Amino acid sequence: MCCGKGRAAAAAAAAPPADLYVAPLPPAPPSAAAPQAAPAAPTTVRVRYTQQAGVRVRGPASGRSYEFSVMAAVQSVDSRDAEGLVGTGFFRRVY
Repeated sequence: MCCGKGRAAAAAAAAPPADLYVAPLPPAPPSAAAPQAAPAAPTTVRVRYTQQAGVRVRGPASGRSYEFSVMAAVQSVDSRDAEGLVGTGFFRRVY
C-alpha cells in the first residue's frame, strides 16, 4: 500500500458502520452543590391616606387588599403597590 491508501483503509476500518444507532445520554440530574435561591420577600414602604372617608383598595401589583381610615391612615404596603397608590393623589409616601 502506498501513497496514503493505507491510511484511508485504516480510517475506513475504524469508522462505525453507517447504520449503527447510538442512543443519546439521559440529561444529567441537577447538581446538589448549587441550591436554588428562595424568592426574595417583597419589601414594604409606609404610605399615608390623605382623605377622611375610609377606603379599601387593592394593590395594583400584588393584588393585596388594604383598608385605610382616619384611625389607620398610615400603613405599610408592598413596595410594588406604593407607586400606584401614591399616583392616585389620595396617598403620600411616609419617609
